[in-house]
Amino acid sequence: MVRNHLFTGQAPGTGSHIETDSTANLQLSPLERPIRIRNITLTNLHGLFSTISSQFFNNSRVTTYRPLPGGHIHRTFVVQMEHLEYSKQYIFQNVNTDIFSDPESIMHNISILSRHLEMKKNAVPRYDLDILSPKQTLYSSNGVWFEGSYWRVFPYFANALCLNRVNDLRVAESAGKAFGHFLYHLSELDASKLRDILPGFHSGSLRVKQFQDALDQDRAKRIKCAPSATRKTIADVQNALDLLLEFDRIKENLPKRVIHHDAKLNNVLLNKDTFQPISVIDLDTVMSGTVLSDFGDLVRSLSSSHSEDNPRPSNLEIDMDIYKAVSHGFLKQAHPILIQQEIDHLVLGAQAITLMVAVRFLTDYLNGDQYFQTDYPEHNLVRTVNQMALFRALEKREAELLDILESFFVSL
Repeated sequence: MVRNHLFTGQAPGTGSHIETDSTANLQLSPLERPIRIRNITLTNLHGLFSTISSQFFNNSRVTTYRPLPGGHIHRTFVVQMEHLEYSKQYIFQNVNTDIFSDPESIMHNISILSRHLEMKKNAVPRYDLDILSPKQTLYSSNGVWFEGSYWRVFPYFANALCLNRVNDLRVAESAGKAFGHFLYHLSELDASKLRDILPGFHSGSLRVKQFQDALDQDRAKRIKCAPSATRKTIADVQNALDLLLEFDRIKENLPKRVIHHDAKLNNVLLNKDTFQPISVIDLDTVMSGTVLSDFGDLVRSLSSSHSEDNPRPSNLEIDMDIYKAVSHGFLKQAHPILIQQEIDHLVLGAQAITLMVAVRFLTDYLNGDQYFQTDYPEHNLVRTVNQMALFRALEKREAELLDILESFFVSL
């Protein structure tokens, strides 16, 4: 789940780096799995990146680096490398193995995905977006281990735009177009080739169970003395849970597709001048699923009048112009592969994914904020209230949302 300019990632704290002569400790024999770099004392970031880069590049040196802020999962940096005849920027990313415990499986999936999309570059119709292909090490692996941490390198798109909020209807349409295009060109990829990175990630029944366990256990002691507003939020979520179970039942009869599983605006890079999509990024969660998940995440993350951190969602509305732009952009690309059952349940997908995110925020709040990064004690609770307001708005305007989808097919 990677979100920044290119990926997710929290910048690490200061004060740690490696000694400049530490590369003498590297074990450089080729291995089938990434090389584990051990016995290095971390003392500066320049030394760290020099050591990591030595596994990916010959005759090159690190000149500058900077963190990419704004992510919640991984630690991500833009690193400038000077090669013999040119200089180039790359993404260096430290994978959060607390959440993604098997980074090699992530890279296995991304490699399969990249090869498939490269093949689609020569197909008719062709895949038109840039592909976020991992750079292999000098020993043909996809990453390196350093003191128990996994590092990987990707290309950096210097002239791309990454947004967290829609500021133009062209942006909304481009986001929908990018994920629809992505889905369409992955429709022939055998989902069984991909490893299940986060089992049950969009399982309604699993999220309901996790929430109920959090209620029963009250690990952070936030229920016993909860104010009435918090109890009301908990009750509101409880009263809506049946939809997540219905979501699971509906998915059983839909085609299993290779989907992104985190289809949001900031996981699409856009051209700074035209707002046309350049690349779909943050591929860590690409797995088997249904189209309802990606369409639902797009609607959830783009069409709300408020950001998910807004503490006052009482006047939250669905921006119907944005909804039309993103849904039509998505369908223009994806509709040739969709069956009627999928189309009929797209709006339910938006409702269910929004509710699921609310349940996850509330579960994390009750567990003491173990998963999502928070800026203050009630942050996850605020997010829950916000997402529940969006969920209710999606319920209230369901007929209009369905009519907008129908208008696309009438126009074909």
